[in-house]
Amino acid sequence: MPSLVQSYDVLLDFTNDTLESVTVQVLHDYGRNTRSIVLLHPEESVTLVLDAGASYRYAVKQRTKVASITTPRHFLMVYASIDTGGIIVSQFGTTRSLDVLLAETTSKLSHVASPIAEAKPGVLTEIETLESSNPAFLRYPTQFTQDIVPKQIHSHNDYWRDVPLLRAISLGVASVEADVWSVNGQLLVGHERAALTTDRTFDSLYIQPLLKILAQQNPSNRFNTNVTKPNGVFDTSSGTPLQLLVDMKTDGAETLPFVLEALEPLRKANYLTTLVQGELNIGAITVVGTGNTPLEGIQALEPRDVFFDAPLNGLTDPSINATWNTSLSPIASVDYEAVVGWNGIQNITEEQRSAITNLVQTAHSFGIKARFWDTPGWPIEARNNVWKELLNDGADWLNADDLEAASDF
Repeated sequence: MPSLVQSYDVLLDFTNDTLESVTVQVLHDYGRNTRSIVLLHPEESVTLVLDAGASYRYAVKQRTKVASITTPRHFLMVYASIDTGGIIVSQFGTTRSLDVLLAETTSKLSHVASPIAEAKPGVLTEIETLESSNPAFLRYPTQFTQDIVPKQIHSHNDYWRDVPLLRAISLGVASVEADVWSVNGQLLVGHERAALTTDRTFDSLYIQPLLKILAQQNPSNRFNTNVTKPNGVFDTSSGTPLQLLVDMKTDGAETLPFVLEALEPLRKANYLTTLVQGELNIGAITVVGTGNTPLEGIQALEPRDVFFDAPLNGLTDPSINATWNTSLSPIASVDYEAVVGWNGIQNITEEQRSAITNLVQTAHSFGIKARFWDTPGWPIEARNNVWKELLNDGADWLNADDLEAASDF
């Protein structure tokens, strides 16, 4: 066994064996440099490799309990763990209380009831105090989407998310898409028949969650009476509607009545964008039919609270019997690969760029917003290049599968 007076590299192992989180920080940085803090959740450990022959002083904190540890200069291995009784240090695998080691090392333990004075603005301390106590005045009824800013991002095949609808909303995504199949009078959600289950319905994944969210955003109390226009899902922009694209996978004429029936709870609560006698009233939710949605069926609706996803490359096609405007189609979409085809790797050609700008300008001339779907998803650089090009060329909705990446774009 080596002599304890000889210098060796020191391994300092902090283990949190309490039920609460603990922070470890070099004492010199305590209260100053928050980037140097190591957070240990219960049962987590961290091992620090220290230079031999040097002392290191650490502040170990759990809520208001703070301990100061100074590592010994010549111990080969030191283990420091925190439990309800304070700090226990083990040398060479033998657990000993820190008090015993005080006579042999330079380690010191501050009184656990007296935290080290924090060198930081008092306002930050006050914030921590209020957040930990969570008083009533910090809470308010519509904070479900607090600080979330809506973005012109469309969650393509939103039902693929880990939590459909809610994941998109949490990232500020203002448009979601659900593929619906009419099966024995029930609307099931999935990309193909093999993915269908009676647990994943249009009602369970979208209608009921939206009703719950909007009830929170429109509380019934004495302060919120005689409201003619309900708030939308986003607390930071209550007038911004959430766009819900319903991609009808089964026969459109047969599916549309079931979609209209499914929307009745939202309709009854006055949450839907509605066209009544030529007047368009923007609601908390704007429903747009796509896929096999029948154009004639949407045109015939009066009042109309389901709209039509127009063909972006067919807005000037005289064979389509439609007068395109926002009362019929707030959005027009097209397959990017089919009409543009730029892969985002080589330089875009003028012809490809013109294909984008011409379609966008045509849509905007009708007051309609443009969306390109089936854009490249990989390589990531190619995807980002295409996204940037589309936005620079005036596309309104960024069609995305990776919502986190789109939200940070």
